[in-house]
Amino acid sequence: MKIKEEDSQHLVIVSTFGERFVVGVFYIGIPSSVLAALVSVGNIPTKETISLIFLVIVVTLIGIYFGVRRFLGKRIVLEKTTNSVILEAPSLLLVRQKRIIPFAEVNSVEITYKPMVTGDGSSRPGYQVSLDTGGQMVKIDHTTNEDLAYKIKMFIGK
Repeated sequence: MKIKEEDSQHLVIVSTFGERFVVGVFYIGIPSSVLAALVSVGNIPTKETISLIFLVIVVTLIGIYFGVRRFLGKRIVLEKTTNSVILEAPSLLLVRQKRIIPFAEVNSVEITYKPMVTGDGSSRPGYQVSLDTGGQMVKIDHTTNEDLAYKIKMFIGK
């Protein structure tokens, strides 16, 4: 994730385009390519191939749906004017799901070293940022940017 906007009163953190793009293309590209392959193979439409093509179209539409959801990405807004953390993520119906956590409910900001595994199986440094809200840990972000993790902690002041 990266900082989109920052001033003394608010901090806006959003998913990077790369994070959204890779996962979104995966959800959209794989089913679409399978559909294209099946359509090109099925020259003689029989009852079985029509049923199979219909099934693949449904799976493709589901993949596109989840791909579009991933393109929307996650957004975290920290505001000093309202003293709250606003977590926004796309929900099942493409409507952003909001969770508002007042600073007063936050006991501490936990930054835990947690390596991130890359696509080739190797790992790189990573940090899990979570809010301790009195017994419940609310995951904010898993980032490779240690400065971003500490910036969130300093902004909340806990």
